[in-house]
Amino acid sequence: MILFGSTPQSLRTPLSASAWEVMLPLSDAAVFVNKARTVAALLAVAATACLFWFINRSRLGKALRAAADNPEAAMYMGIDVDRAHRIAFGIGTGVTAMAGGLVATYYPFQPYVGLEFVIIMYAGVVLGGMGNLWGVVAATALLTMLPELLRGFAEWRMILYSLLIIVTMILRSKGVSVKQWFVKARAAS
Repeated sequence: MILFGSTPQSLRTPLSASAWEVMLPLSDAAVFVNKARTVAALLAVAATACLFWFINRSRLGKALRAAADNPEAAMYMGIDVDRAHRIAFGIGTGVTAMAGGLVATYYPFQPYVGLEFVIIMYAGVVLGGMGNLWGVVAATALLTMLPELLRGFAEWRMILYSLLIIVTMILRSKGVSVKQWFVKARAAS
C-alpha cells in the first residue's frame, strides 16, 4: 500500500495491449487472442510440466513427496524432513511469485487480487481430490471456464464455487476422480 497506493496498478508491456487475430474455420468471424495472456498460459503450462517432472522423477522430488506423505518413515529412510519442508516452501514461494508476475502483465493488481484465484484453486483441489493431479487440473479448468459458460450468472460464481465445494465434500469427500469418469465411460461402451 505504501509503494503503490490504494488504486489498482497494471504493468504495461508491449504484449499487454496487442492481440493475434485468429480466423474461425468455415466462418467470417474472428477471435482476438491477447498476447500477454497467451504467453502467460504457455509459461504456466511449461512450469507445470517441469514441476510435475521434478516431483515425480527426480531424487529430490521423491524425497519431498516422501516427507509430505509420511515424515516419520522418511526420516527413517535418511531424508532430512525439515530440509524437505524448507525446499517445498521455497518452491511454492517461487511458483507463486512467477504466477503473480505473469498475472500482473494483464490483470490490474491491488492488495486483494489473489483472493479470487485462491478460491478457484481451493475449489479445484476439493473437487478434483487431494493427491489426484489430473482431477485437480480438470476441476480447475472447469471452474475457470464456469463464468464463461454461465455468463448471465457470472456475479454468482463465488456462491456457485462454494456450493460445489459443500456438495462435493458431502457426497464425495475424496473428490471427483477423472479416472472414474473414464472407467465408467469405457464400461458403458
